[in-house]
Amino acid sequence: MATCRTAFLAILVLGTVEAGWVAGGLPVATKPPIQLMENSLAQATRYLDEEDRVICFQALKLAMQVHSGQMRRDGTPFVTHPVAVAELVASWGMDASCVVAALLHDAVEDTPLTFGEVESEFGEEVRTLVQGVTRVSKLPEEKISELELMDKGVLCLESGDLLQLLDACAVDWRVAVLKVADRLHNMRTLSAMKPQKRARKAQETARVFVPLAHYLGAHEVGSELAELAQRHCSDDQPRHRK
Repeated sequence: MATCRTAFLAILVLGTVEAGWVAGGLPVATKPPIQLMENSLAQATRYLDEEDRVICFQALKLAMQVHSGQMRRDGTPFVTHPVAVAELVASWGMDASCVVAALLHDAVEDTPLTFGEVESEFGEEVRTLVQGVTRVSKLPEEKISELELMDKGVLCLESGDLLQLLDACAVDWRVAVLKVADRLHNMRTLSAMKPQKRARKAQETARVFVPLAHYLGAHEVGSELAELAQRHCSDDQPRHRK
């Protein structure tokens, strides 16, 4: 997996983020129309070839269709979340399959869409990624709690390496990239959650996703996750007025 980390670090460094565009930065308080989301995705995926961009737009249309009527806790359409996650992985220079999987990463879990339909429409590779993200999302908390942060940002498990855990759920290292992007956007938009849930998410982020991001070589992402986790990790504690 050192090769995978090196590959991700390389594409992260060679990503196509340009000044003036913020990946995954859809305004929390805004309800963007379809055209705005299409324009935003077009900007994010401009490094892909035309054929791949067409596939991404097909996935966007499917995501908008299956998530129609669903809302996030902050009052925005739910589809803004997978779009933001797709923009994040695009900003890291990931391939079209990863962008498509980002757009559909919650679709099977939260809508009637099936893995078979995902494969029929977008191929086995995208199905594998979506299925991997879904399986990792359903890991029991006791499994997640086995993760321990060791020195120098290396993530370890009492029962082995982090990737052994992921390997039980997926066969593609890009699942880890998708999970980091998913968590980053969720942490950026955490304020609508109840304090206890915010604190639990923040603590899990610090324990699992910060070291995972560093493990992948995404150190700026890891630092942002750490900052967001620190901001919310005590949200469930009573606040004393001075």
